[in-house]
Amino acid sequence: MNSQLMDYRKMCLEVANAKAARIGIDGMPLFDALIGHGKIHPYGCLEFGMRYRVRQPLKANRMGQLAVDTIMRYLGYYTFPYDNGLRLYLQTDDQVSRNLEFEGIRPDEPGVLNYLTSAETHEYFEPLPPAREPRDLELEALKQWLSEERNRLIPQRPKMR
Repeated sequence: MNSQLMDYRKMCLEVANAKAARIGIDGMPLFDALIGHGKIHPYGCLEFGMRYRVRQPLKANRMGQLAVDTIMRYLGYYTFPYDNGLRLYLQTDDQVSRNLEFEGIRPDEPGVLNYLTSAETHEYFEPLPPAREPRDLELEALKQWLSEERNRLIPQRPKMR
């Protein structure tokens, strides 16, 4: 990777971490979205900043698991095309990151998911009504900021050589 691209990525990481720290979320979903890899738009029934209750136990084959009735907030996703992978960025109400990572090329194991399609999300996540707390309003503003910031930064991204 050339030094211009490294400097660009470093700048995006600093911007993402600073913005995320203000409202107590992990900066990684924002960084992935700023550099054009991650997505904050919906994944199945999951929408950025919204809260969900886990309907049934969920264990990802690469990393992470969630128990029934856990309350989570969805912050985005990232795909790994080289191994049919997926990372869901999630956070508990007490602001603990609980990401799930799936690797679709691994063989199935009993009780473990090797992938979660967008169509299957409603089987595992039940939407909760918006709390309309200050944090919800901050996340909505963050979503708007991220969209605008991406439009500003992506054209500046140096090309790989």
